[in-house]
Amino acid sequence: MKKLIFITAAISLFLINSCVDKYELIEPKPEKNGTVFIDSDPDSASIFLLGTETGKVTPDSLTGLETGEYEISLKKENFVDTTFSVQVYSGKTTSAFVEMKKILYHGVIVFESEPAGAEIFSGDSSLGKTTPDSLINLKPGTYTFTFRLANYEDTTFSVVLGKNQRIVKFVQMKKSLTEGSIFVTSQPDSAGIYLDGVATNKITPDTLVNIPKGSHQLTLKRNGYADTTLTVNVVAGEVTNVSVQLRQYVPRGSITIDSNPQGAGIIIDGEPLGVQTPYTIANLLEGNYNLTLTLTGYYDTTFTVQVLRDRNTDVFIEMTPVPPMGSLKIQSDPEGADVYIDNVFSGQQTPAVINQLVTGDHSVTLKLQDFADTTISVNILENLTTEEFVVLRDTTSAVQITGAYDVKTDGQIIFSFSFNQDVRFDSLVVRQPGNPNAISLNYFHQLVLEGIPVEIAFPEKIVGNWTFIFYGNKERGRQDGFRIVEFINVQ
Repeated sequence: MKKLIFITAAISLFLINSCVDKYELIEPKPEKNGTVFIDSDPDSASIFLLGTETGKVTPDSLTGLETGEYEISLKKENFVDTTFSVQVYSGKTTSAFVEMKKILYHGVIVFESEPAGAEIFSGDSSLGKTTPDSLINLKPGTYTFTFRLANYEDTTFSVVLGKNQRIVKFVQMKKSLTEGSIFVTSQPDSAGIYLDGVATNKITPDTLVNIPKGSHQLTLKRNGYADTTLTVNVVAGEVTNVSVQLRQYVPRGSITIDSNPQGAGIIIDGEPLGVQTPYTIANLLEGNYNLTLTLTGYYDTTFTVQVLRDRNTDVFIEMTPVPPMGSLKIQSDPEGADVYIDNVFSGQQTPAVINQLVTGDHSVTLKLQDFADTTISVNILENLTTEEFVVLRDTTSAVQITGAYDVKTDGQIIFSFSFNQDVRFDSLVVRQPGNPNAISLNYFHQLVLEGIPVEIAFPEKIVGNWTFIFYGNKERGRQDGFRIVEFINVQ
């Protein structure tokens, strides 16, 4: 928006200068028209002018500056503040590029514990380090860490680090008196570990830590092997070792599938079996399976079946026939409208061909910005393409102009005009009171934004009715052309 305003102002000044050359108009001297364009590496640095934050970040421009020298500062986190001076000239743009210098931090925190081997956490995230170890190149600030070690209580502490300071943090770990650990192994390994009926999200071999002392039910589960459950007594402050020899298990779960009509192909977990309903799938591991039945003339039917050990699961599927289908070819003026079928967006814009529509009547709605939503009813016929063409109605309002004038102390008169919407401004014809000759100004299809004034200057005030005839096109909708006559009575 700021760039557009700048362009409009620049073109207005060009037009004013053109008028002065041709009609000997006196151009007012602008008080503030210099510009500074500032860029940096890296970008997004905050821009300060004469010590005051401008609210802008690089790359950007500071406009409307008086001629002279200005002090500009750039600030960005983790980079050294940079201050420099630039010379601003009226009607010109001065460019400045700044290579910002990164602040180097040399803070160090050394971690030690007794006993060693404590895992170091920041919040809930492990740093992947164990004591003794260290963190380097830290900036000043307050840091919070936690040491965790099996059979010891978690220890959380904070470190206040100054600039380039080196701090050694030693922690005497306190042994846990109410919890112990279980180290679980199995043959074969990779068995899921369950404690008291709850999944631990661990597989063998692994250690369960911070387990309350006392008796617990430990269960190991692995595909192709029988579940194994045993009782483990956890001693506070100690590690209990458990080793389990898993017993191989032959799966015997099955699924019997039937359908109406029969003869549907069976797909299990994406793999076609090459068989048809009715059929029994045997020797399945327990768990969930995704199945799909396919049959010509019917919708594919997908469902999930849970297989239990040593049990058969019966499934009956009523197949749904595919109704007769047709297609719709839809076009509009203008193109690019979103197409909704029965109030559901089709994902397409006009012109479009929409296939696989059920035969019969459908509601079709076209939606396009600046045009009224248009709904029609179409009848889809089997194996045929129905064609429709829709002319959309432009909903943009008529172009209106608001005009005013101002007389300067030197006698110069400036007219200001604003549009009620974005337009493409082509030309302007001006008729002065008592002057039979019209003045024509060409704006070359300039984009003028809603509410942004266009100014026309004349060297002297002439009392009476001035006539202004504007030519152009709307920027939105069908971009219709306009001719508007505006009268301004100068007193």
